[in-house]
Amino acid sequence: MTAILPIEDLIGLGDERDMAVLRALGRLEFVSSRWLKDVFFPDQGRATMFRRLSHLAKLGVIWYTQTAHADVTPTRTGRSQRTLKLPYIYGLTPEGRNLLDALDLEPYAPSLAALRTRDRRAPDVPKAQLAHDLLAASWCVSMIDAVRRCPMVDAIFCHVEYVSDPRQRIDAILVIRFNTQQRVQTRPGWDIPWHDGSPDGPQHQTVRLALEVDRGTEPLKVLLGKGLMYRTLTAERVYHQLLGGPVLPVFLVPPGKRAAQIAREWQDAWPGGPGVISTPSKATHPVYGALWGEYLTLKDVPPQRANLLGSLVASPDAWGTLVAAWMPEVPGRPALVPANGR
Repeated sequence: MTAILPIEDLIGLGDERDMAVLRALGRLEFVSSRWLKDVFFPDQGRATMFRRLSHLAKLGVIWYTQTAHADVTPTRTGRSQRTLKLPYIYGLTPEGRNLLDALDLEPYAPSLAALRTRDRRAPDVPKAQLAHDLLAASWCVSMIDAVRRCPMVDAIFCHVEYVSDPRQRIDAILVIRFNTQQRVQTRPGWDIPWHDGSPDGPQHQTVRLALEVDRGTEPLKVLLGKGLMYRTLTAERVYHQLLGGPVLPVFLVPPGKRAAQIAREWQDAWPGGPGVISTPSKATHPVYGALWGEYLTLKDVPPQRANLLGSLVASPDAWGTLVAAWMPEVPGRPALVPANGR
């Protein structure tokens, strides 16, 4: 196996897009080649993407392994729902995290500390937990793919397995900051505006989502405990201190009776508390992915349709107008077309 280059030898290797891939891998933990293509290489062919991933793997800054798990929904924004084999998943290595640190590409210390890594020689991917973790990552990717298209978005904070408190581990946290004064795309589509630690200003509106993936195996008393914990940490203003404001819990559950069962536990744990629920398939809008899927409130009987963006954007049609001018390449520069045309 090729030896890992020292950090000082790695500096200067790879371009901004490669570094964008590393930053996302650390936040999402498990990323499939399909997701990488959709988000970071929309203007380049698959062969080009795999050459770049192979180069990063040889440098020792990413790991990859084969998996037999089927693809999971939510799917990519603008794609029809389908099930595909995921032959490979990718992640960040400790060397990759060290490189980001050395290059000062993660200026926000909490994000640097939260980056998840695995040893490139033995990634140790837990097969029993993989379907759960892939679903959490898939939802995050679908959300990121959608919101990065909106020119009003100027900061995204996203981490899977987010520890908000010694008493709570959230499957994924996603914070999206909208700048109400920004209306023009200023960065290439693959350049995700990760949060740099700067505080919200008067021109900002921020959406904070806490994802909980339920596979139908946890006892209902565990779900009751989750509701109580969200209630407690909200009252203690823990989310205000960490994220600038309260979070909206989002549950993804299997189809059937599970949603109604969770809603009853939630209403007992936190009467009137905010929270929404959906299934992986219903959470997928055919054009705009997980952002505009069908979510129902947990507090209401009967449940009501919920909008993850609240009053910020009223409908998928209004969202479509906001993102209509998005382009995957650098604004004002033609898309790169590989020689093989793929």
